[in-house]
Amino acid sequence: MSERMPCQLVTGGSGFIGSCYVLQARRQGVRVVNLDKLTYAGNPANLAALKDDPDYVFVRGDIGNAELIAWLLETFQPQAVAFEELFFYRNVTTALQVGAGRGVALLAAQQAGLPLYEYTPMQIKQAVCGNGHADKRQIQQMVKLLLGLRELPKPDDAADALGVAICHANTMGPMAETFRIH
Repeated sequence: MSERMPCQLVTGGSGFIGSCYVLQARRQGVRVVNLDKLTYAGNPANLAALKDDPDYVFVRGDIGNAELIAWLLETFQPQAVAFEELFFYRNVTTALQVGAGRGVALLAAQQAGLPLYEYTPMQIKQAVCGNGHADKRQIQQMVKLLLGLRELPKPDDAADALGVAICHANTMGPMAETFRIH
């Protein structure tokens, strides 16, 4: 991988939605490391066009693997890490899984000395749709439009994750320090 351009670590980048984001990032000159455990919708064939791209790396693994996350951060040195603030989950099992994976990623990024940024759902909706009270369908529509997707991102959390990336990209510069976790 070249050192001349920014690097993003994308989790779940081999599914339909994630692969569209990865392809768009590469078109914009961003180096991409794709971490995917290839369950659910993950399919490396979605990114066959990047097979010989020196600025794209696929790593099979899980975001809950602390050693792997630390190695990825050390090896590929992304400039920052952005998260959606957790606020409420109806399903306790989902909340525990999301919290555990998020905790591993936060700890690894902090130990690597990377700046961490956190955005509320309202801030993400504002950045993506121009309306902090946008509903799930509006988020999906705008993510589809902004990333040039052929279909709406599904499931909803795929659109949410892409929304975090769009929000962070739109917030870079001095304003980003407002959202930095210290």
